[in-house]
Amino acid sequence: MDRLLAEMRAIWSGESRGTAGPIGPAPVQPGGPPLLIGGSSAAAMRRTVEYGAGWIAGGGGPDLFAAGAQQVREAWTQGGRAGVPRLAALSYYALGDDGKRAANDYLSDYYAFLGDYAGMIAAGALTDRDAILASIEGFEAAGCDELILFPCSPALEQVELLTNAIAWR
Repeated sequence: MDRLLAEMRAIWSGESRGTAGPIGPAPVQPGGPPLLIGGSSAAAMRRTVEYGAGWIAGGGGPDLFAAGAQQVREAWTQGGRAGVPRLAALSYYALGDDGKRAANDYLSDYYAFLGDYAGMIAAGALTDRDAILASIEGFEAAGCDELILFPCSPALEQVELLTNAIAWR
């Protein structure tokens, strides 16, 4: 992973590869797009400091996010990075009469390679307004800069259901 991140950085800085010259078009931002690095291992923390603009938590709820975010902040400071890391998180949701089934079916299938752990992920999906509002408030309190609410159903109505759930928050 480190080699890949270094290679992307080199390409984005305009270095040539092979005989074809630089790969383009050049990124809008010097050095390439800001990267959010995920993971909870020591290597993920190191990569966040070395290559990232911040960190993203891939599920787990506000409490796990808070613990990971604290690790990232400490690594960021110890690594001598200026400013603060951007902190983001992802939560799965499915709303409506069929929300729980849709979330369970999608997440159990997607994460089937994890065995029984797939069921734990599916059980953590947000499937009602109260759960979504509590999650938003929890992530906000934990210092999350951006929360991505990922629908577990391809039905377009999920966007409207989510909008209605958080409209007067």
